[in-house]
Amino acid sequence: MRHVASSCPHLEELHISGCVQVTDKSLVPIAKSCKHLRSLKADHCVGLTNDTLFALRSATMLRCLHVGFCKTLTDDAVMSVLERTSRLEILSLRYCDELTQAVLVCIGTYCKNTLTSLNVSGISSVTSRGLRYVSKRCRFLTYLNARNTAVVSRRVLKQECEQFLPLAVTHTQGIQLTARPHVKACRARFLFELRLKREIQSVIRIQRRFRVYLERKRLIAYQIAMAKAKRQSQEAAERETRRKMRRIHRAATKICT
Repeated sequence: MRHVASSCPHLEELHISGCVQVTDKSLVPIAKSCKHLRSLKADHCVGLTNDTLFALRSATMLRCLHVGFCKTLTDDAVMSVLERTSRLEILSLRYCDELTQAVLVCIGTYCKNTLTSLNVSGISSVTSRGLRYVSKRCRFLTYLNARNTAVVSRRVLKQECEQFLPLAVTHTQGIQLTARPHVKACRARFLFELRLKREIQSVIRIQRRFRVYLERKRLIAYQIAMAKAKRQSQEAAERETRRKMRRIHRAATKICT
């Protein structure tokens, strides 16, 4: 794992779920150096702590994060990742016992335009009120798993969330909701428009850089032309001076003879 950070700086996906011997000592260098990381699945990695998530703030392109059963994670670490990541689509925090309702507020604030899947099963502090806030803010949420939480029942959760998201109960065992197909189609259209907008912005940035390059090139060419003209004028002045000196010398020679 130590060699991954130095030899794979453009790593995009890292799936190490179930690797119980992996610790922060090997994950922190990867999180700091692999800034293009898009997917990290580290469920059941009991050695993963807040240090890894704090280091993961540099991975601003992160879209998928699974840290289920990492029971030492706290609100501050998870929120630090959510605040820096604007493209997160899939988030699994199942059975992270130390998390509270504050994480749900942060999810609804920073992931409202991208989040499609959320798994908070096994977190005892999660209530229907917090999930109601998430469903109200995250309009493209298509999957919600809240099994073994403080939510009273599937009926309560469905009543809380359905007025904001057209969720349908698809599993009768536990509390698990998925969105109907037209929500997925709406989200796909939104993501297409978002990607198109980002591509256009990228093209505009390239055009601006090209214009700056052309302006600098023109300025350099102008400076070179001015320096050349100045040098030529100096050389012409020197030739004229030498010509005059030769005339004076010839005239003086004639007078002396």
